[in-house]
Amino acid sequence: CGLEPNKIIKYKTILDEALASCVEKPRKCIIFQRRNVEVCDLVADLDIDWEDALYNADPHPCVPVESNHPLYILYTSGTTGQPKGVVRTTGGHLAALTWTMKTVYNMSDDDVWWTASDMGWVVGHSYMCYGPLCSGITSVMYEGKPDRTPHPGQYFRIIQEHKVNAMFTAPTALRVIKRADPLLKIGRQYSPKSLRVLFVAGEHCDQETKLWATKAFGAPVLNHWWQTETGYPVTAMCVGLGLPLTLPKYSTGLPIPGYDVRVVREDGVECEPGELGHITIKLP
Repeated sequence: CGLEPNKIIKYKTILDEALASCVEKPRKCIIFQRRNVEVCDLVADLDIDWEDALYNADPHPCVPVESNHPLYILYTSGTTGQPKGVVRTTGGHLAALTWTMKTVYNMSDDDVWWTASDMGWVVGHSYMCYGPLCSGITSVMYEGKPDRTPHPGQYFRIIQEHKVNAMFTAPTALRVIKRADPLLKIGRQYSPKSLRVLFVAGEHCDQETKLWATKAFGAPVLNHWWQTETGYPVTAMCVGLGLPLTLPKYSTGLPIPGYDVRVVREDGVECEPGELGHITIKLP
């Protein structure tokens, strides 16, 4: 099941209904039970309890694969509303993620990194799991909301408790905290002094939220741009390469090495500065 501040979401029921409409059925489903909340009924010969599987499992060595071996498929709808599966390859993706942890985010293996996201989003895959862990960097994983689990001081508490040096979240999360605790009556109970920089992405970050968060967390807020299809940043201020911790208003930084980003008109001609157009990306 899933936990929301005011309700329990019965994921197992949703899963069973989805499988009933599938033409191709899975051979097995591994189910993680939240025994302190609710235990669901398992389907005989199909469902396996996670704890039982873990208890009975034998250790297995790492399996070497070639560079283009598929790492995972992550679905995104974009603006079409139709799910599209993005296939990520193993070698190039992991090389890019470890490179960005050092060059874009300026992290080293004695730092503490926190991506306040979830594993269902590309940010969770790239920068909760693969990026920091493949770089030997401590990665904080938080299962909860910016507020109401139990209060809007959670981000500040986690930064203080785990001595987080850099954080990545979405502007919406900052707006939630700002709305719930605008004067930081709860947030000020904790000290985020270990935080060097706060990265945001995934949507537009308005200046009011950015300025509030800069003051609230005592660290510069850097917006950068990328999407599920890319797997890691397209534009950013590469702090690890010596770029400053400041950005012009509304900027998401510069194209990182590996991307040639242009804005073009309908006929493919490059736009003038300040002119709206279509974003195009190609190799340098």
